[in-house]
Amino acid sequence: MYPLPYWATNSQFLLMMNFQNPLMSPIHNLGSPILTSNINFPQPPINFDIKCDQSQIVKETPQPKQPQQYFSQIQTIQQQIEEMNYDDITLENLEQMIHLIFANSSKFKKIMQKLKEKKCVKVIKILDTLNKKIRSQQKSREELIKFCLRKAFREIFHQIQEKNTKSKLNLKAASKLFQQSYQAEKLKQISLPFRKNSKIKTMNNHFLHELFQSKQFQDQYKTFLDNLDTIIENDRNKKIKALAEKSWEFISSNRKAYNVKRLPWSIKNIEKLKETANELLNYCKEQQK
Repeated sequence: MYPLPYWATNSQFLLMMNFQNPLMSPIHNLGSPILTSNINFPQPPINFDIKCDQSQIVKETPQPKQPQQYFSQIQTIQQQIEEMNYDDITLENLEQMIHLIFANSSKFKKIMQKLKEKKCVKVIKILDTLNKKIRSQQKSREELIKFCLRKAFREIFHQIQEKNTKSKLNLKAASKLFQQSYQAEKLKQISLPFRKNSKIKTMNNHFLHELFQSKQFQDQYKTFLDNLDTIIENDRNKKIKALAEKSWEFISSNRKAYNVKRLPWSIKNIEKLKETANELLNYCKEQQK
């Protein structure tokens, strides 16, 4: 029988290599695997945490959420504007383009580029002016409250008109009925603000406190809040239509300067308005506690 083959272990194999090769001997190679096999060299821990400069992080600005009806309207306009004849721009086209400015549409840059290619000088002047003005539009807290209350009173007066269809009340008569009902509930008179003959020309906390003390007004105001999106949308459509018609007059005229003062509110200001409208009710509830 033949002897079984002998296989050297790893340690034995390395030991033989060390003695056969003088360069690998323990004297010449103090770092050989055999001499260092039982020595552990601690290694510094590796920290994989990546530190980054927070200032370099680009934070996306959240876009304000718009009501579904308005969002659908803008989508429809964007589709229609794709088929616009830039050689024969109509009043309707101008109104649509103004809508896209106020909606902060991504299509606006592409539209401006095509207008420049077609050398639509006056249309470019209108849209560029409106775009700059709407970007710089800022509304103060008082302006937000004024706008909110004006719309609230108007909506409440319309509600009173609807309840008194037989008598066919106008807004002035409806406002008087509102004042009478407030006086009957709170046993004191209230002067409506922001009118020519009104003592209240500016907004103040005392008036808000007095107004929201009325349970009847609170209920009417809640109905106004429920309809606020529709009210804002109708108001915006009406003002953009009027703005387009005024701008069309500039296109049809020989005037070189295009000036516009009053504009519909931007999306950012409308979002602030909605927040303020809800805060008013909550604020006055807190004051009554």
